[in-house]
This record gives sequence, C-alpha cells and structure tokens, in this order.
Amino acid sequence: MDKSIKKAVKFFTEDVLNLLFPKLCYSCYGSLPNQRESIYICPKCRQSIELVENQEDNVFSLYKFNPSVQKLIHQIKYNQKKNLAQQLCYLQKDYIEKILSPLNIKALVPVPLYPTRLMERGYNQAVQIGKALSKILNIPLCKSACKRTRYTRTQTKLSKAERETNLVNAFKAKPIKSLQNGNILLIDDVLTTGSTLQQVSLAMQKVTSGKIYAFTLASASEK
Repeated sequence: MDKSIKKAVKFFTEDVLNLLFPKLCYSCYGSLPNQRESIYICPKCRQSIELVENQEDNVFSLYKFNPSVQKLIHQIKYNQKKNLAQQLCYLQKDYIEKILSPLNIKALVPVPLYPTRLMERGYNQAVQIGKALSKILNIPLCKSACKRTRYTRTQTKLSKAERETNLVNAFKAKPIKSLQNGNILLIDDVLTTGSTLQQVSLAMQKVTSGKIYAFTLASASEK
C-alpha cells in the first residue's frame, strides 16, 4: 500500500476512534480541543499549572502542588496513567535542563516501592519520572541502586513526626561501582516534609562519596 494511502487510513481511523471515544483531559475530564494531542492535559489546565521557581539548595521540584497538579499526580499513582509522568516532564524540558544540568549528576536513583505495593500498582511512578529525566539529561537511570527493605504505611495521612519514624531504616542502598564517586539525583513524585528523600539519602550516603540531590515532579512544601 502506498505510504500516502496508509497515512490517510491511519488519520481516518484515528478520527473515527476519537469521535466514538473522545480523549479527555486527565485533570478536568473535559474534551481535548485537539484530539490528536499526545499529552492529555487541556490548554486551560496547562495554564493553571505553576512552576516552582524558588528552588532549594539540594531538592528541586518542577510544579507547585495545586489542585490541577494534585489531580494529575493522582492519575499517575492510582489510575494507571504512568505515561503522564513523562509527559509532565517533557512539557518543561528546557526548565529541567536549566535547573539540573549544572549539578553534574552521574546517575538517577528513583525512590523504590516495596515489592507488594509495586505489584498492586504495576509500576513505580518515580521510575516513570526517571525515564523522562534520563532522556532529557542523557543520564543513566539506576533502578536497582536502592530498595525498600520493609513495608511501611502510606505517608499521606501521617504527621511529620510519624512520617520520619515510619521510614527509619526502610531503605538499603546497593554498592554500585559507577555510583561510588559521582553525584546522584534521587527521584520522587511529591515533596511534602522531605522525610522519604531524607531516609533514601541516608541509605545512599553509605555507598557513595558524591553529592546527593533530589528531584520531585511536584512540591507541596512551602518555599
């Protein structure tokens, strides 16, 4: 079949599918103006997403955890929209390069999930964020560099003190030769009190002499 005909058939098929099953915004559930859009966030919701401009010294975040971003994070974690994590990173590719490239990062380390929770969810959202950062920054993603050694309660409804106690000794780093001297970037979805990143950082400090930074897709902490 001629390439032009194949292309026409593809577009016709897409148009029919979009008519029968229109693509909806993952935040407000409204119909997307452009049904061929690969990123499922409507223009209005994109405008409501705010960048974090005042970054901390060692912890960097991309978006403010406002209602729109909260809904998108929920879609990623609980509604199987794992590609949305990467799409949110690519929306701000230039900004990510601006804030992270100067750090001389040698490896990306996602905050691990406990095996049973990983099985329940089907994937680790931190890994999905890491995949996008790996392509944007051309830095390897080391998914096995750290593991969660025990099951912990979800941090969502715990106080700051309970969060810190809940995660003590919950992570163990794996000695990897390529990580011994280079700077490392930890990756998670949302920054709240920073308890999770702190405990993962303590574990990673046992296997590397490099600096340890962190990146989250969103920040709910006051800056």
